[in-house]
Amino acid sequence: HASLAFAVERHVARTGNDAAAGTLAAPFRTIRHALDRAGPGDTVYLHAGTYPEGVSTLDGVIRGGTSWANALVIAAFPGDAVVLQPPAGSDRVVMLADSRASYVVIRGLSIDARNMRREGVKVTWTSPGPSNASHHIRIEDSEVVNAPRHGLLIGANQIELVRLRVHQNGTSDFDHGIYITGADNLVDGCDVFQNAGWGVHVYNGAGSGADRNVVRGNRLHDNARLGRRGAGVILSSGADNRAINNVVFGNEVGIHVDYGAVRARVYNNTVLAQTDDGIHIGAQARDTDVRNNLIFGSFPNFVNAGVRTTTGTNLIGNVNPGFVDAANFDAHLRGSSAAIDAGATLDGVAIDYDLVPRPQGFAYDVGAFEYPGVAAPTLLQPALE
Repeated sequence: HASLAFAVERHVARTGNDAAAGTLAAPFRTIRHALDRAGPGDTVYLHAGTYPEGVSTLDGVIRGGTSWANALVIAAFPGDAVVLQPPAGSDRVVMLADSRASYVVIRGLSIDARNMRREGVKVTWTSPGPSNASHHIRIEDSEVVNAPRHGLLIGANQIELVRLRVHQNGTSDFDHGIYITGADNLVDGCDVFQNAGWGVHVYNGAGSGADRNVVRGNRLHDNARLGRRGAGVILSSGADNRAINNVVFGNEVGIHVDYGAVRARVYNNTVLAQTDDGIHIGAQARDTDVRNNLIFGSFPNFVNAGVRTTTGTNLIGNVNPGFVDAANFDAHLRGSSAAIDAGATLDGVAIDYDLVPRPQGFAYDVGAFEYPGVAAPTLLQPALE
């Protein structure tokens, strides 16, 4: 399995047999059996059905790749609906905690943690320490649902969460949709909603280390499901974290920066109709840059208690933002919107939520959408390397 020249497909089906060849015509029965035989560059295809097992380095070695070019792929067979739902008593559906399990892509799965004791997905390290962490994991076009704790707990670096639906996770407001404690991670194009606590929570209890994470192009809505605490996204304790191009509505707080955050950047978000603050920069945040955000319908819309916060080119309350359909949270702009051409040219937001290039007019628009806001084809933004 050292190179793509020897990459093979391993097929798994609920009607398969682990004594079979693992081909399309003669699939294996269990995911674990396929993983025992797979390696760099291979693709493990799961065919339609609900599998009573997960994917875990605690169950056996998972041999990932050495780069994205020879990543191990674990994917639903194209067009098939695949659910991972291990039996009661397990801790997690997906557990990656071994440096050998790096450069792994998980695609097209429903990760149903209803029977689990903890998270739906955890990426972290085990003995001898952080040097044994899984890294360069990409989970894409998948669902993470029904976990009693966090949907995804990311205690590692260089993890990419792309086009996920993360919802109905958690049983207390300490349980979040996505909880990130590592560095250089990406949350891109996800729909994160109706989780018990925060939608996306970036924080490391050590006070540092949750650095350079990017939360971009997501719908973060209706979190704080229990009616108590929870922001759409919080950037805290780390340095150089970014929240850009997100559409954030219906949470307790929209975007929160606090608790030792340094140089966070909050750019071109559309934040509307939270039950409390729209954007809140807390007293323990330093050197936060908050620009080109459209904040409307929260009370208050903007709170800034931070140290050396930079603000400007935000459209905050009172001025009707000119949404296409505010009642249904379609925040694309009408031609009469005051947000059009009202923004600054900022680093990292050269395309909008719909991947439309900025600017379309004389200057960047304010908020997540660039007028005319015609949706471009769904394309993956460049990965963070």
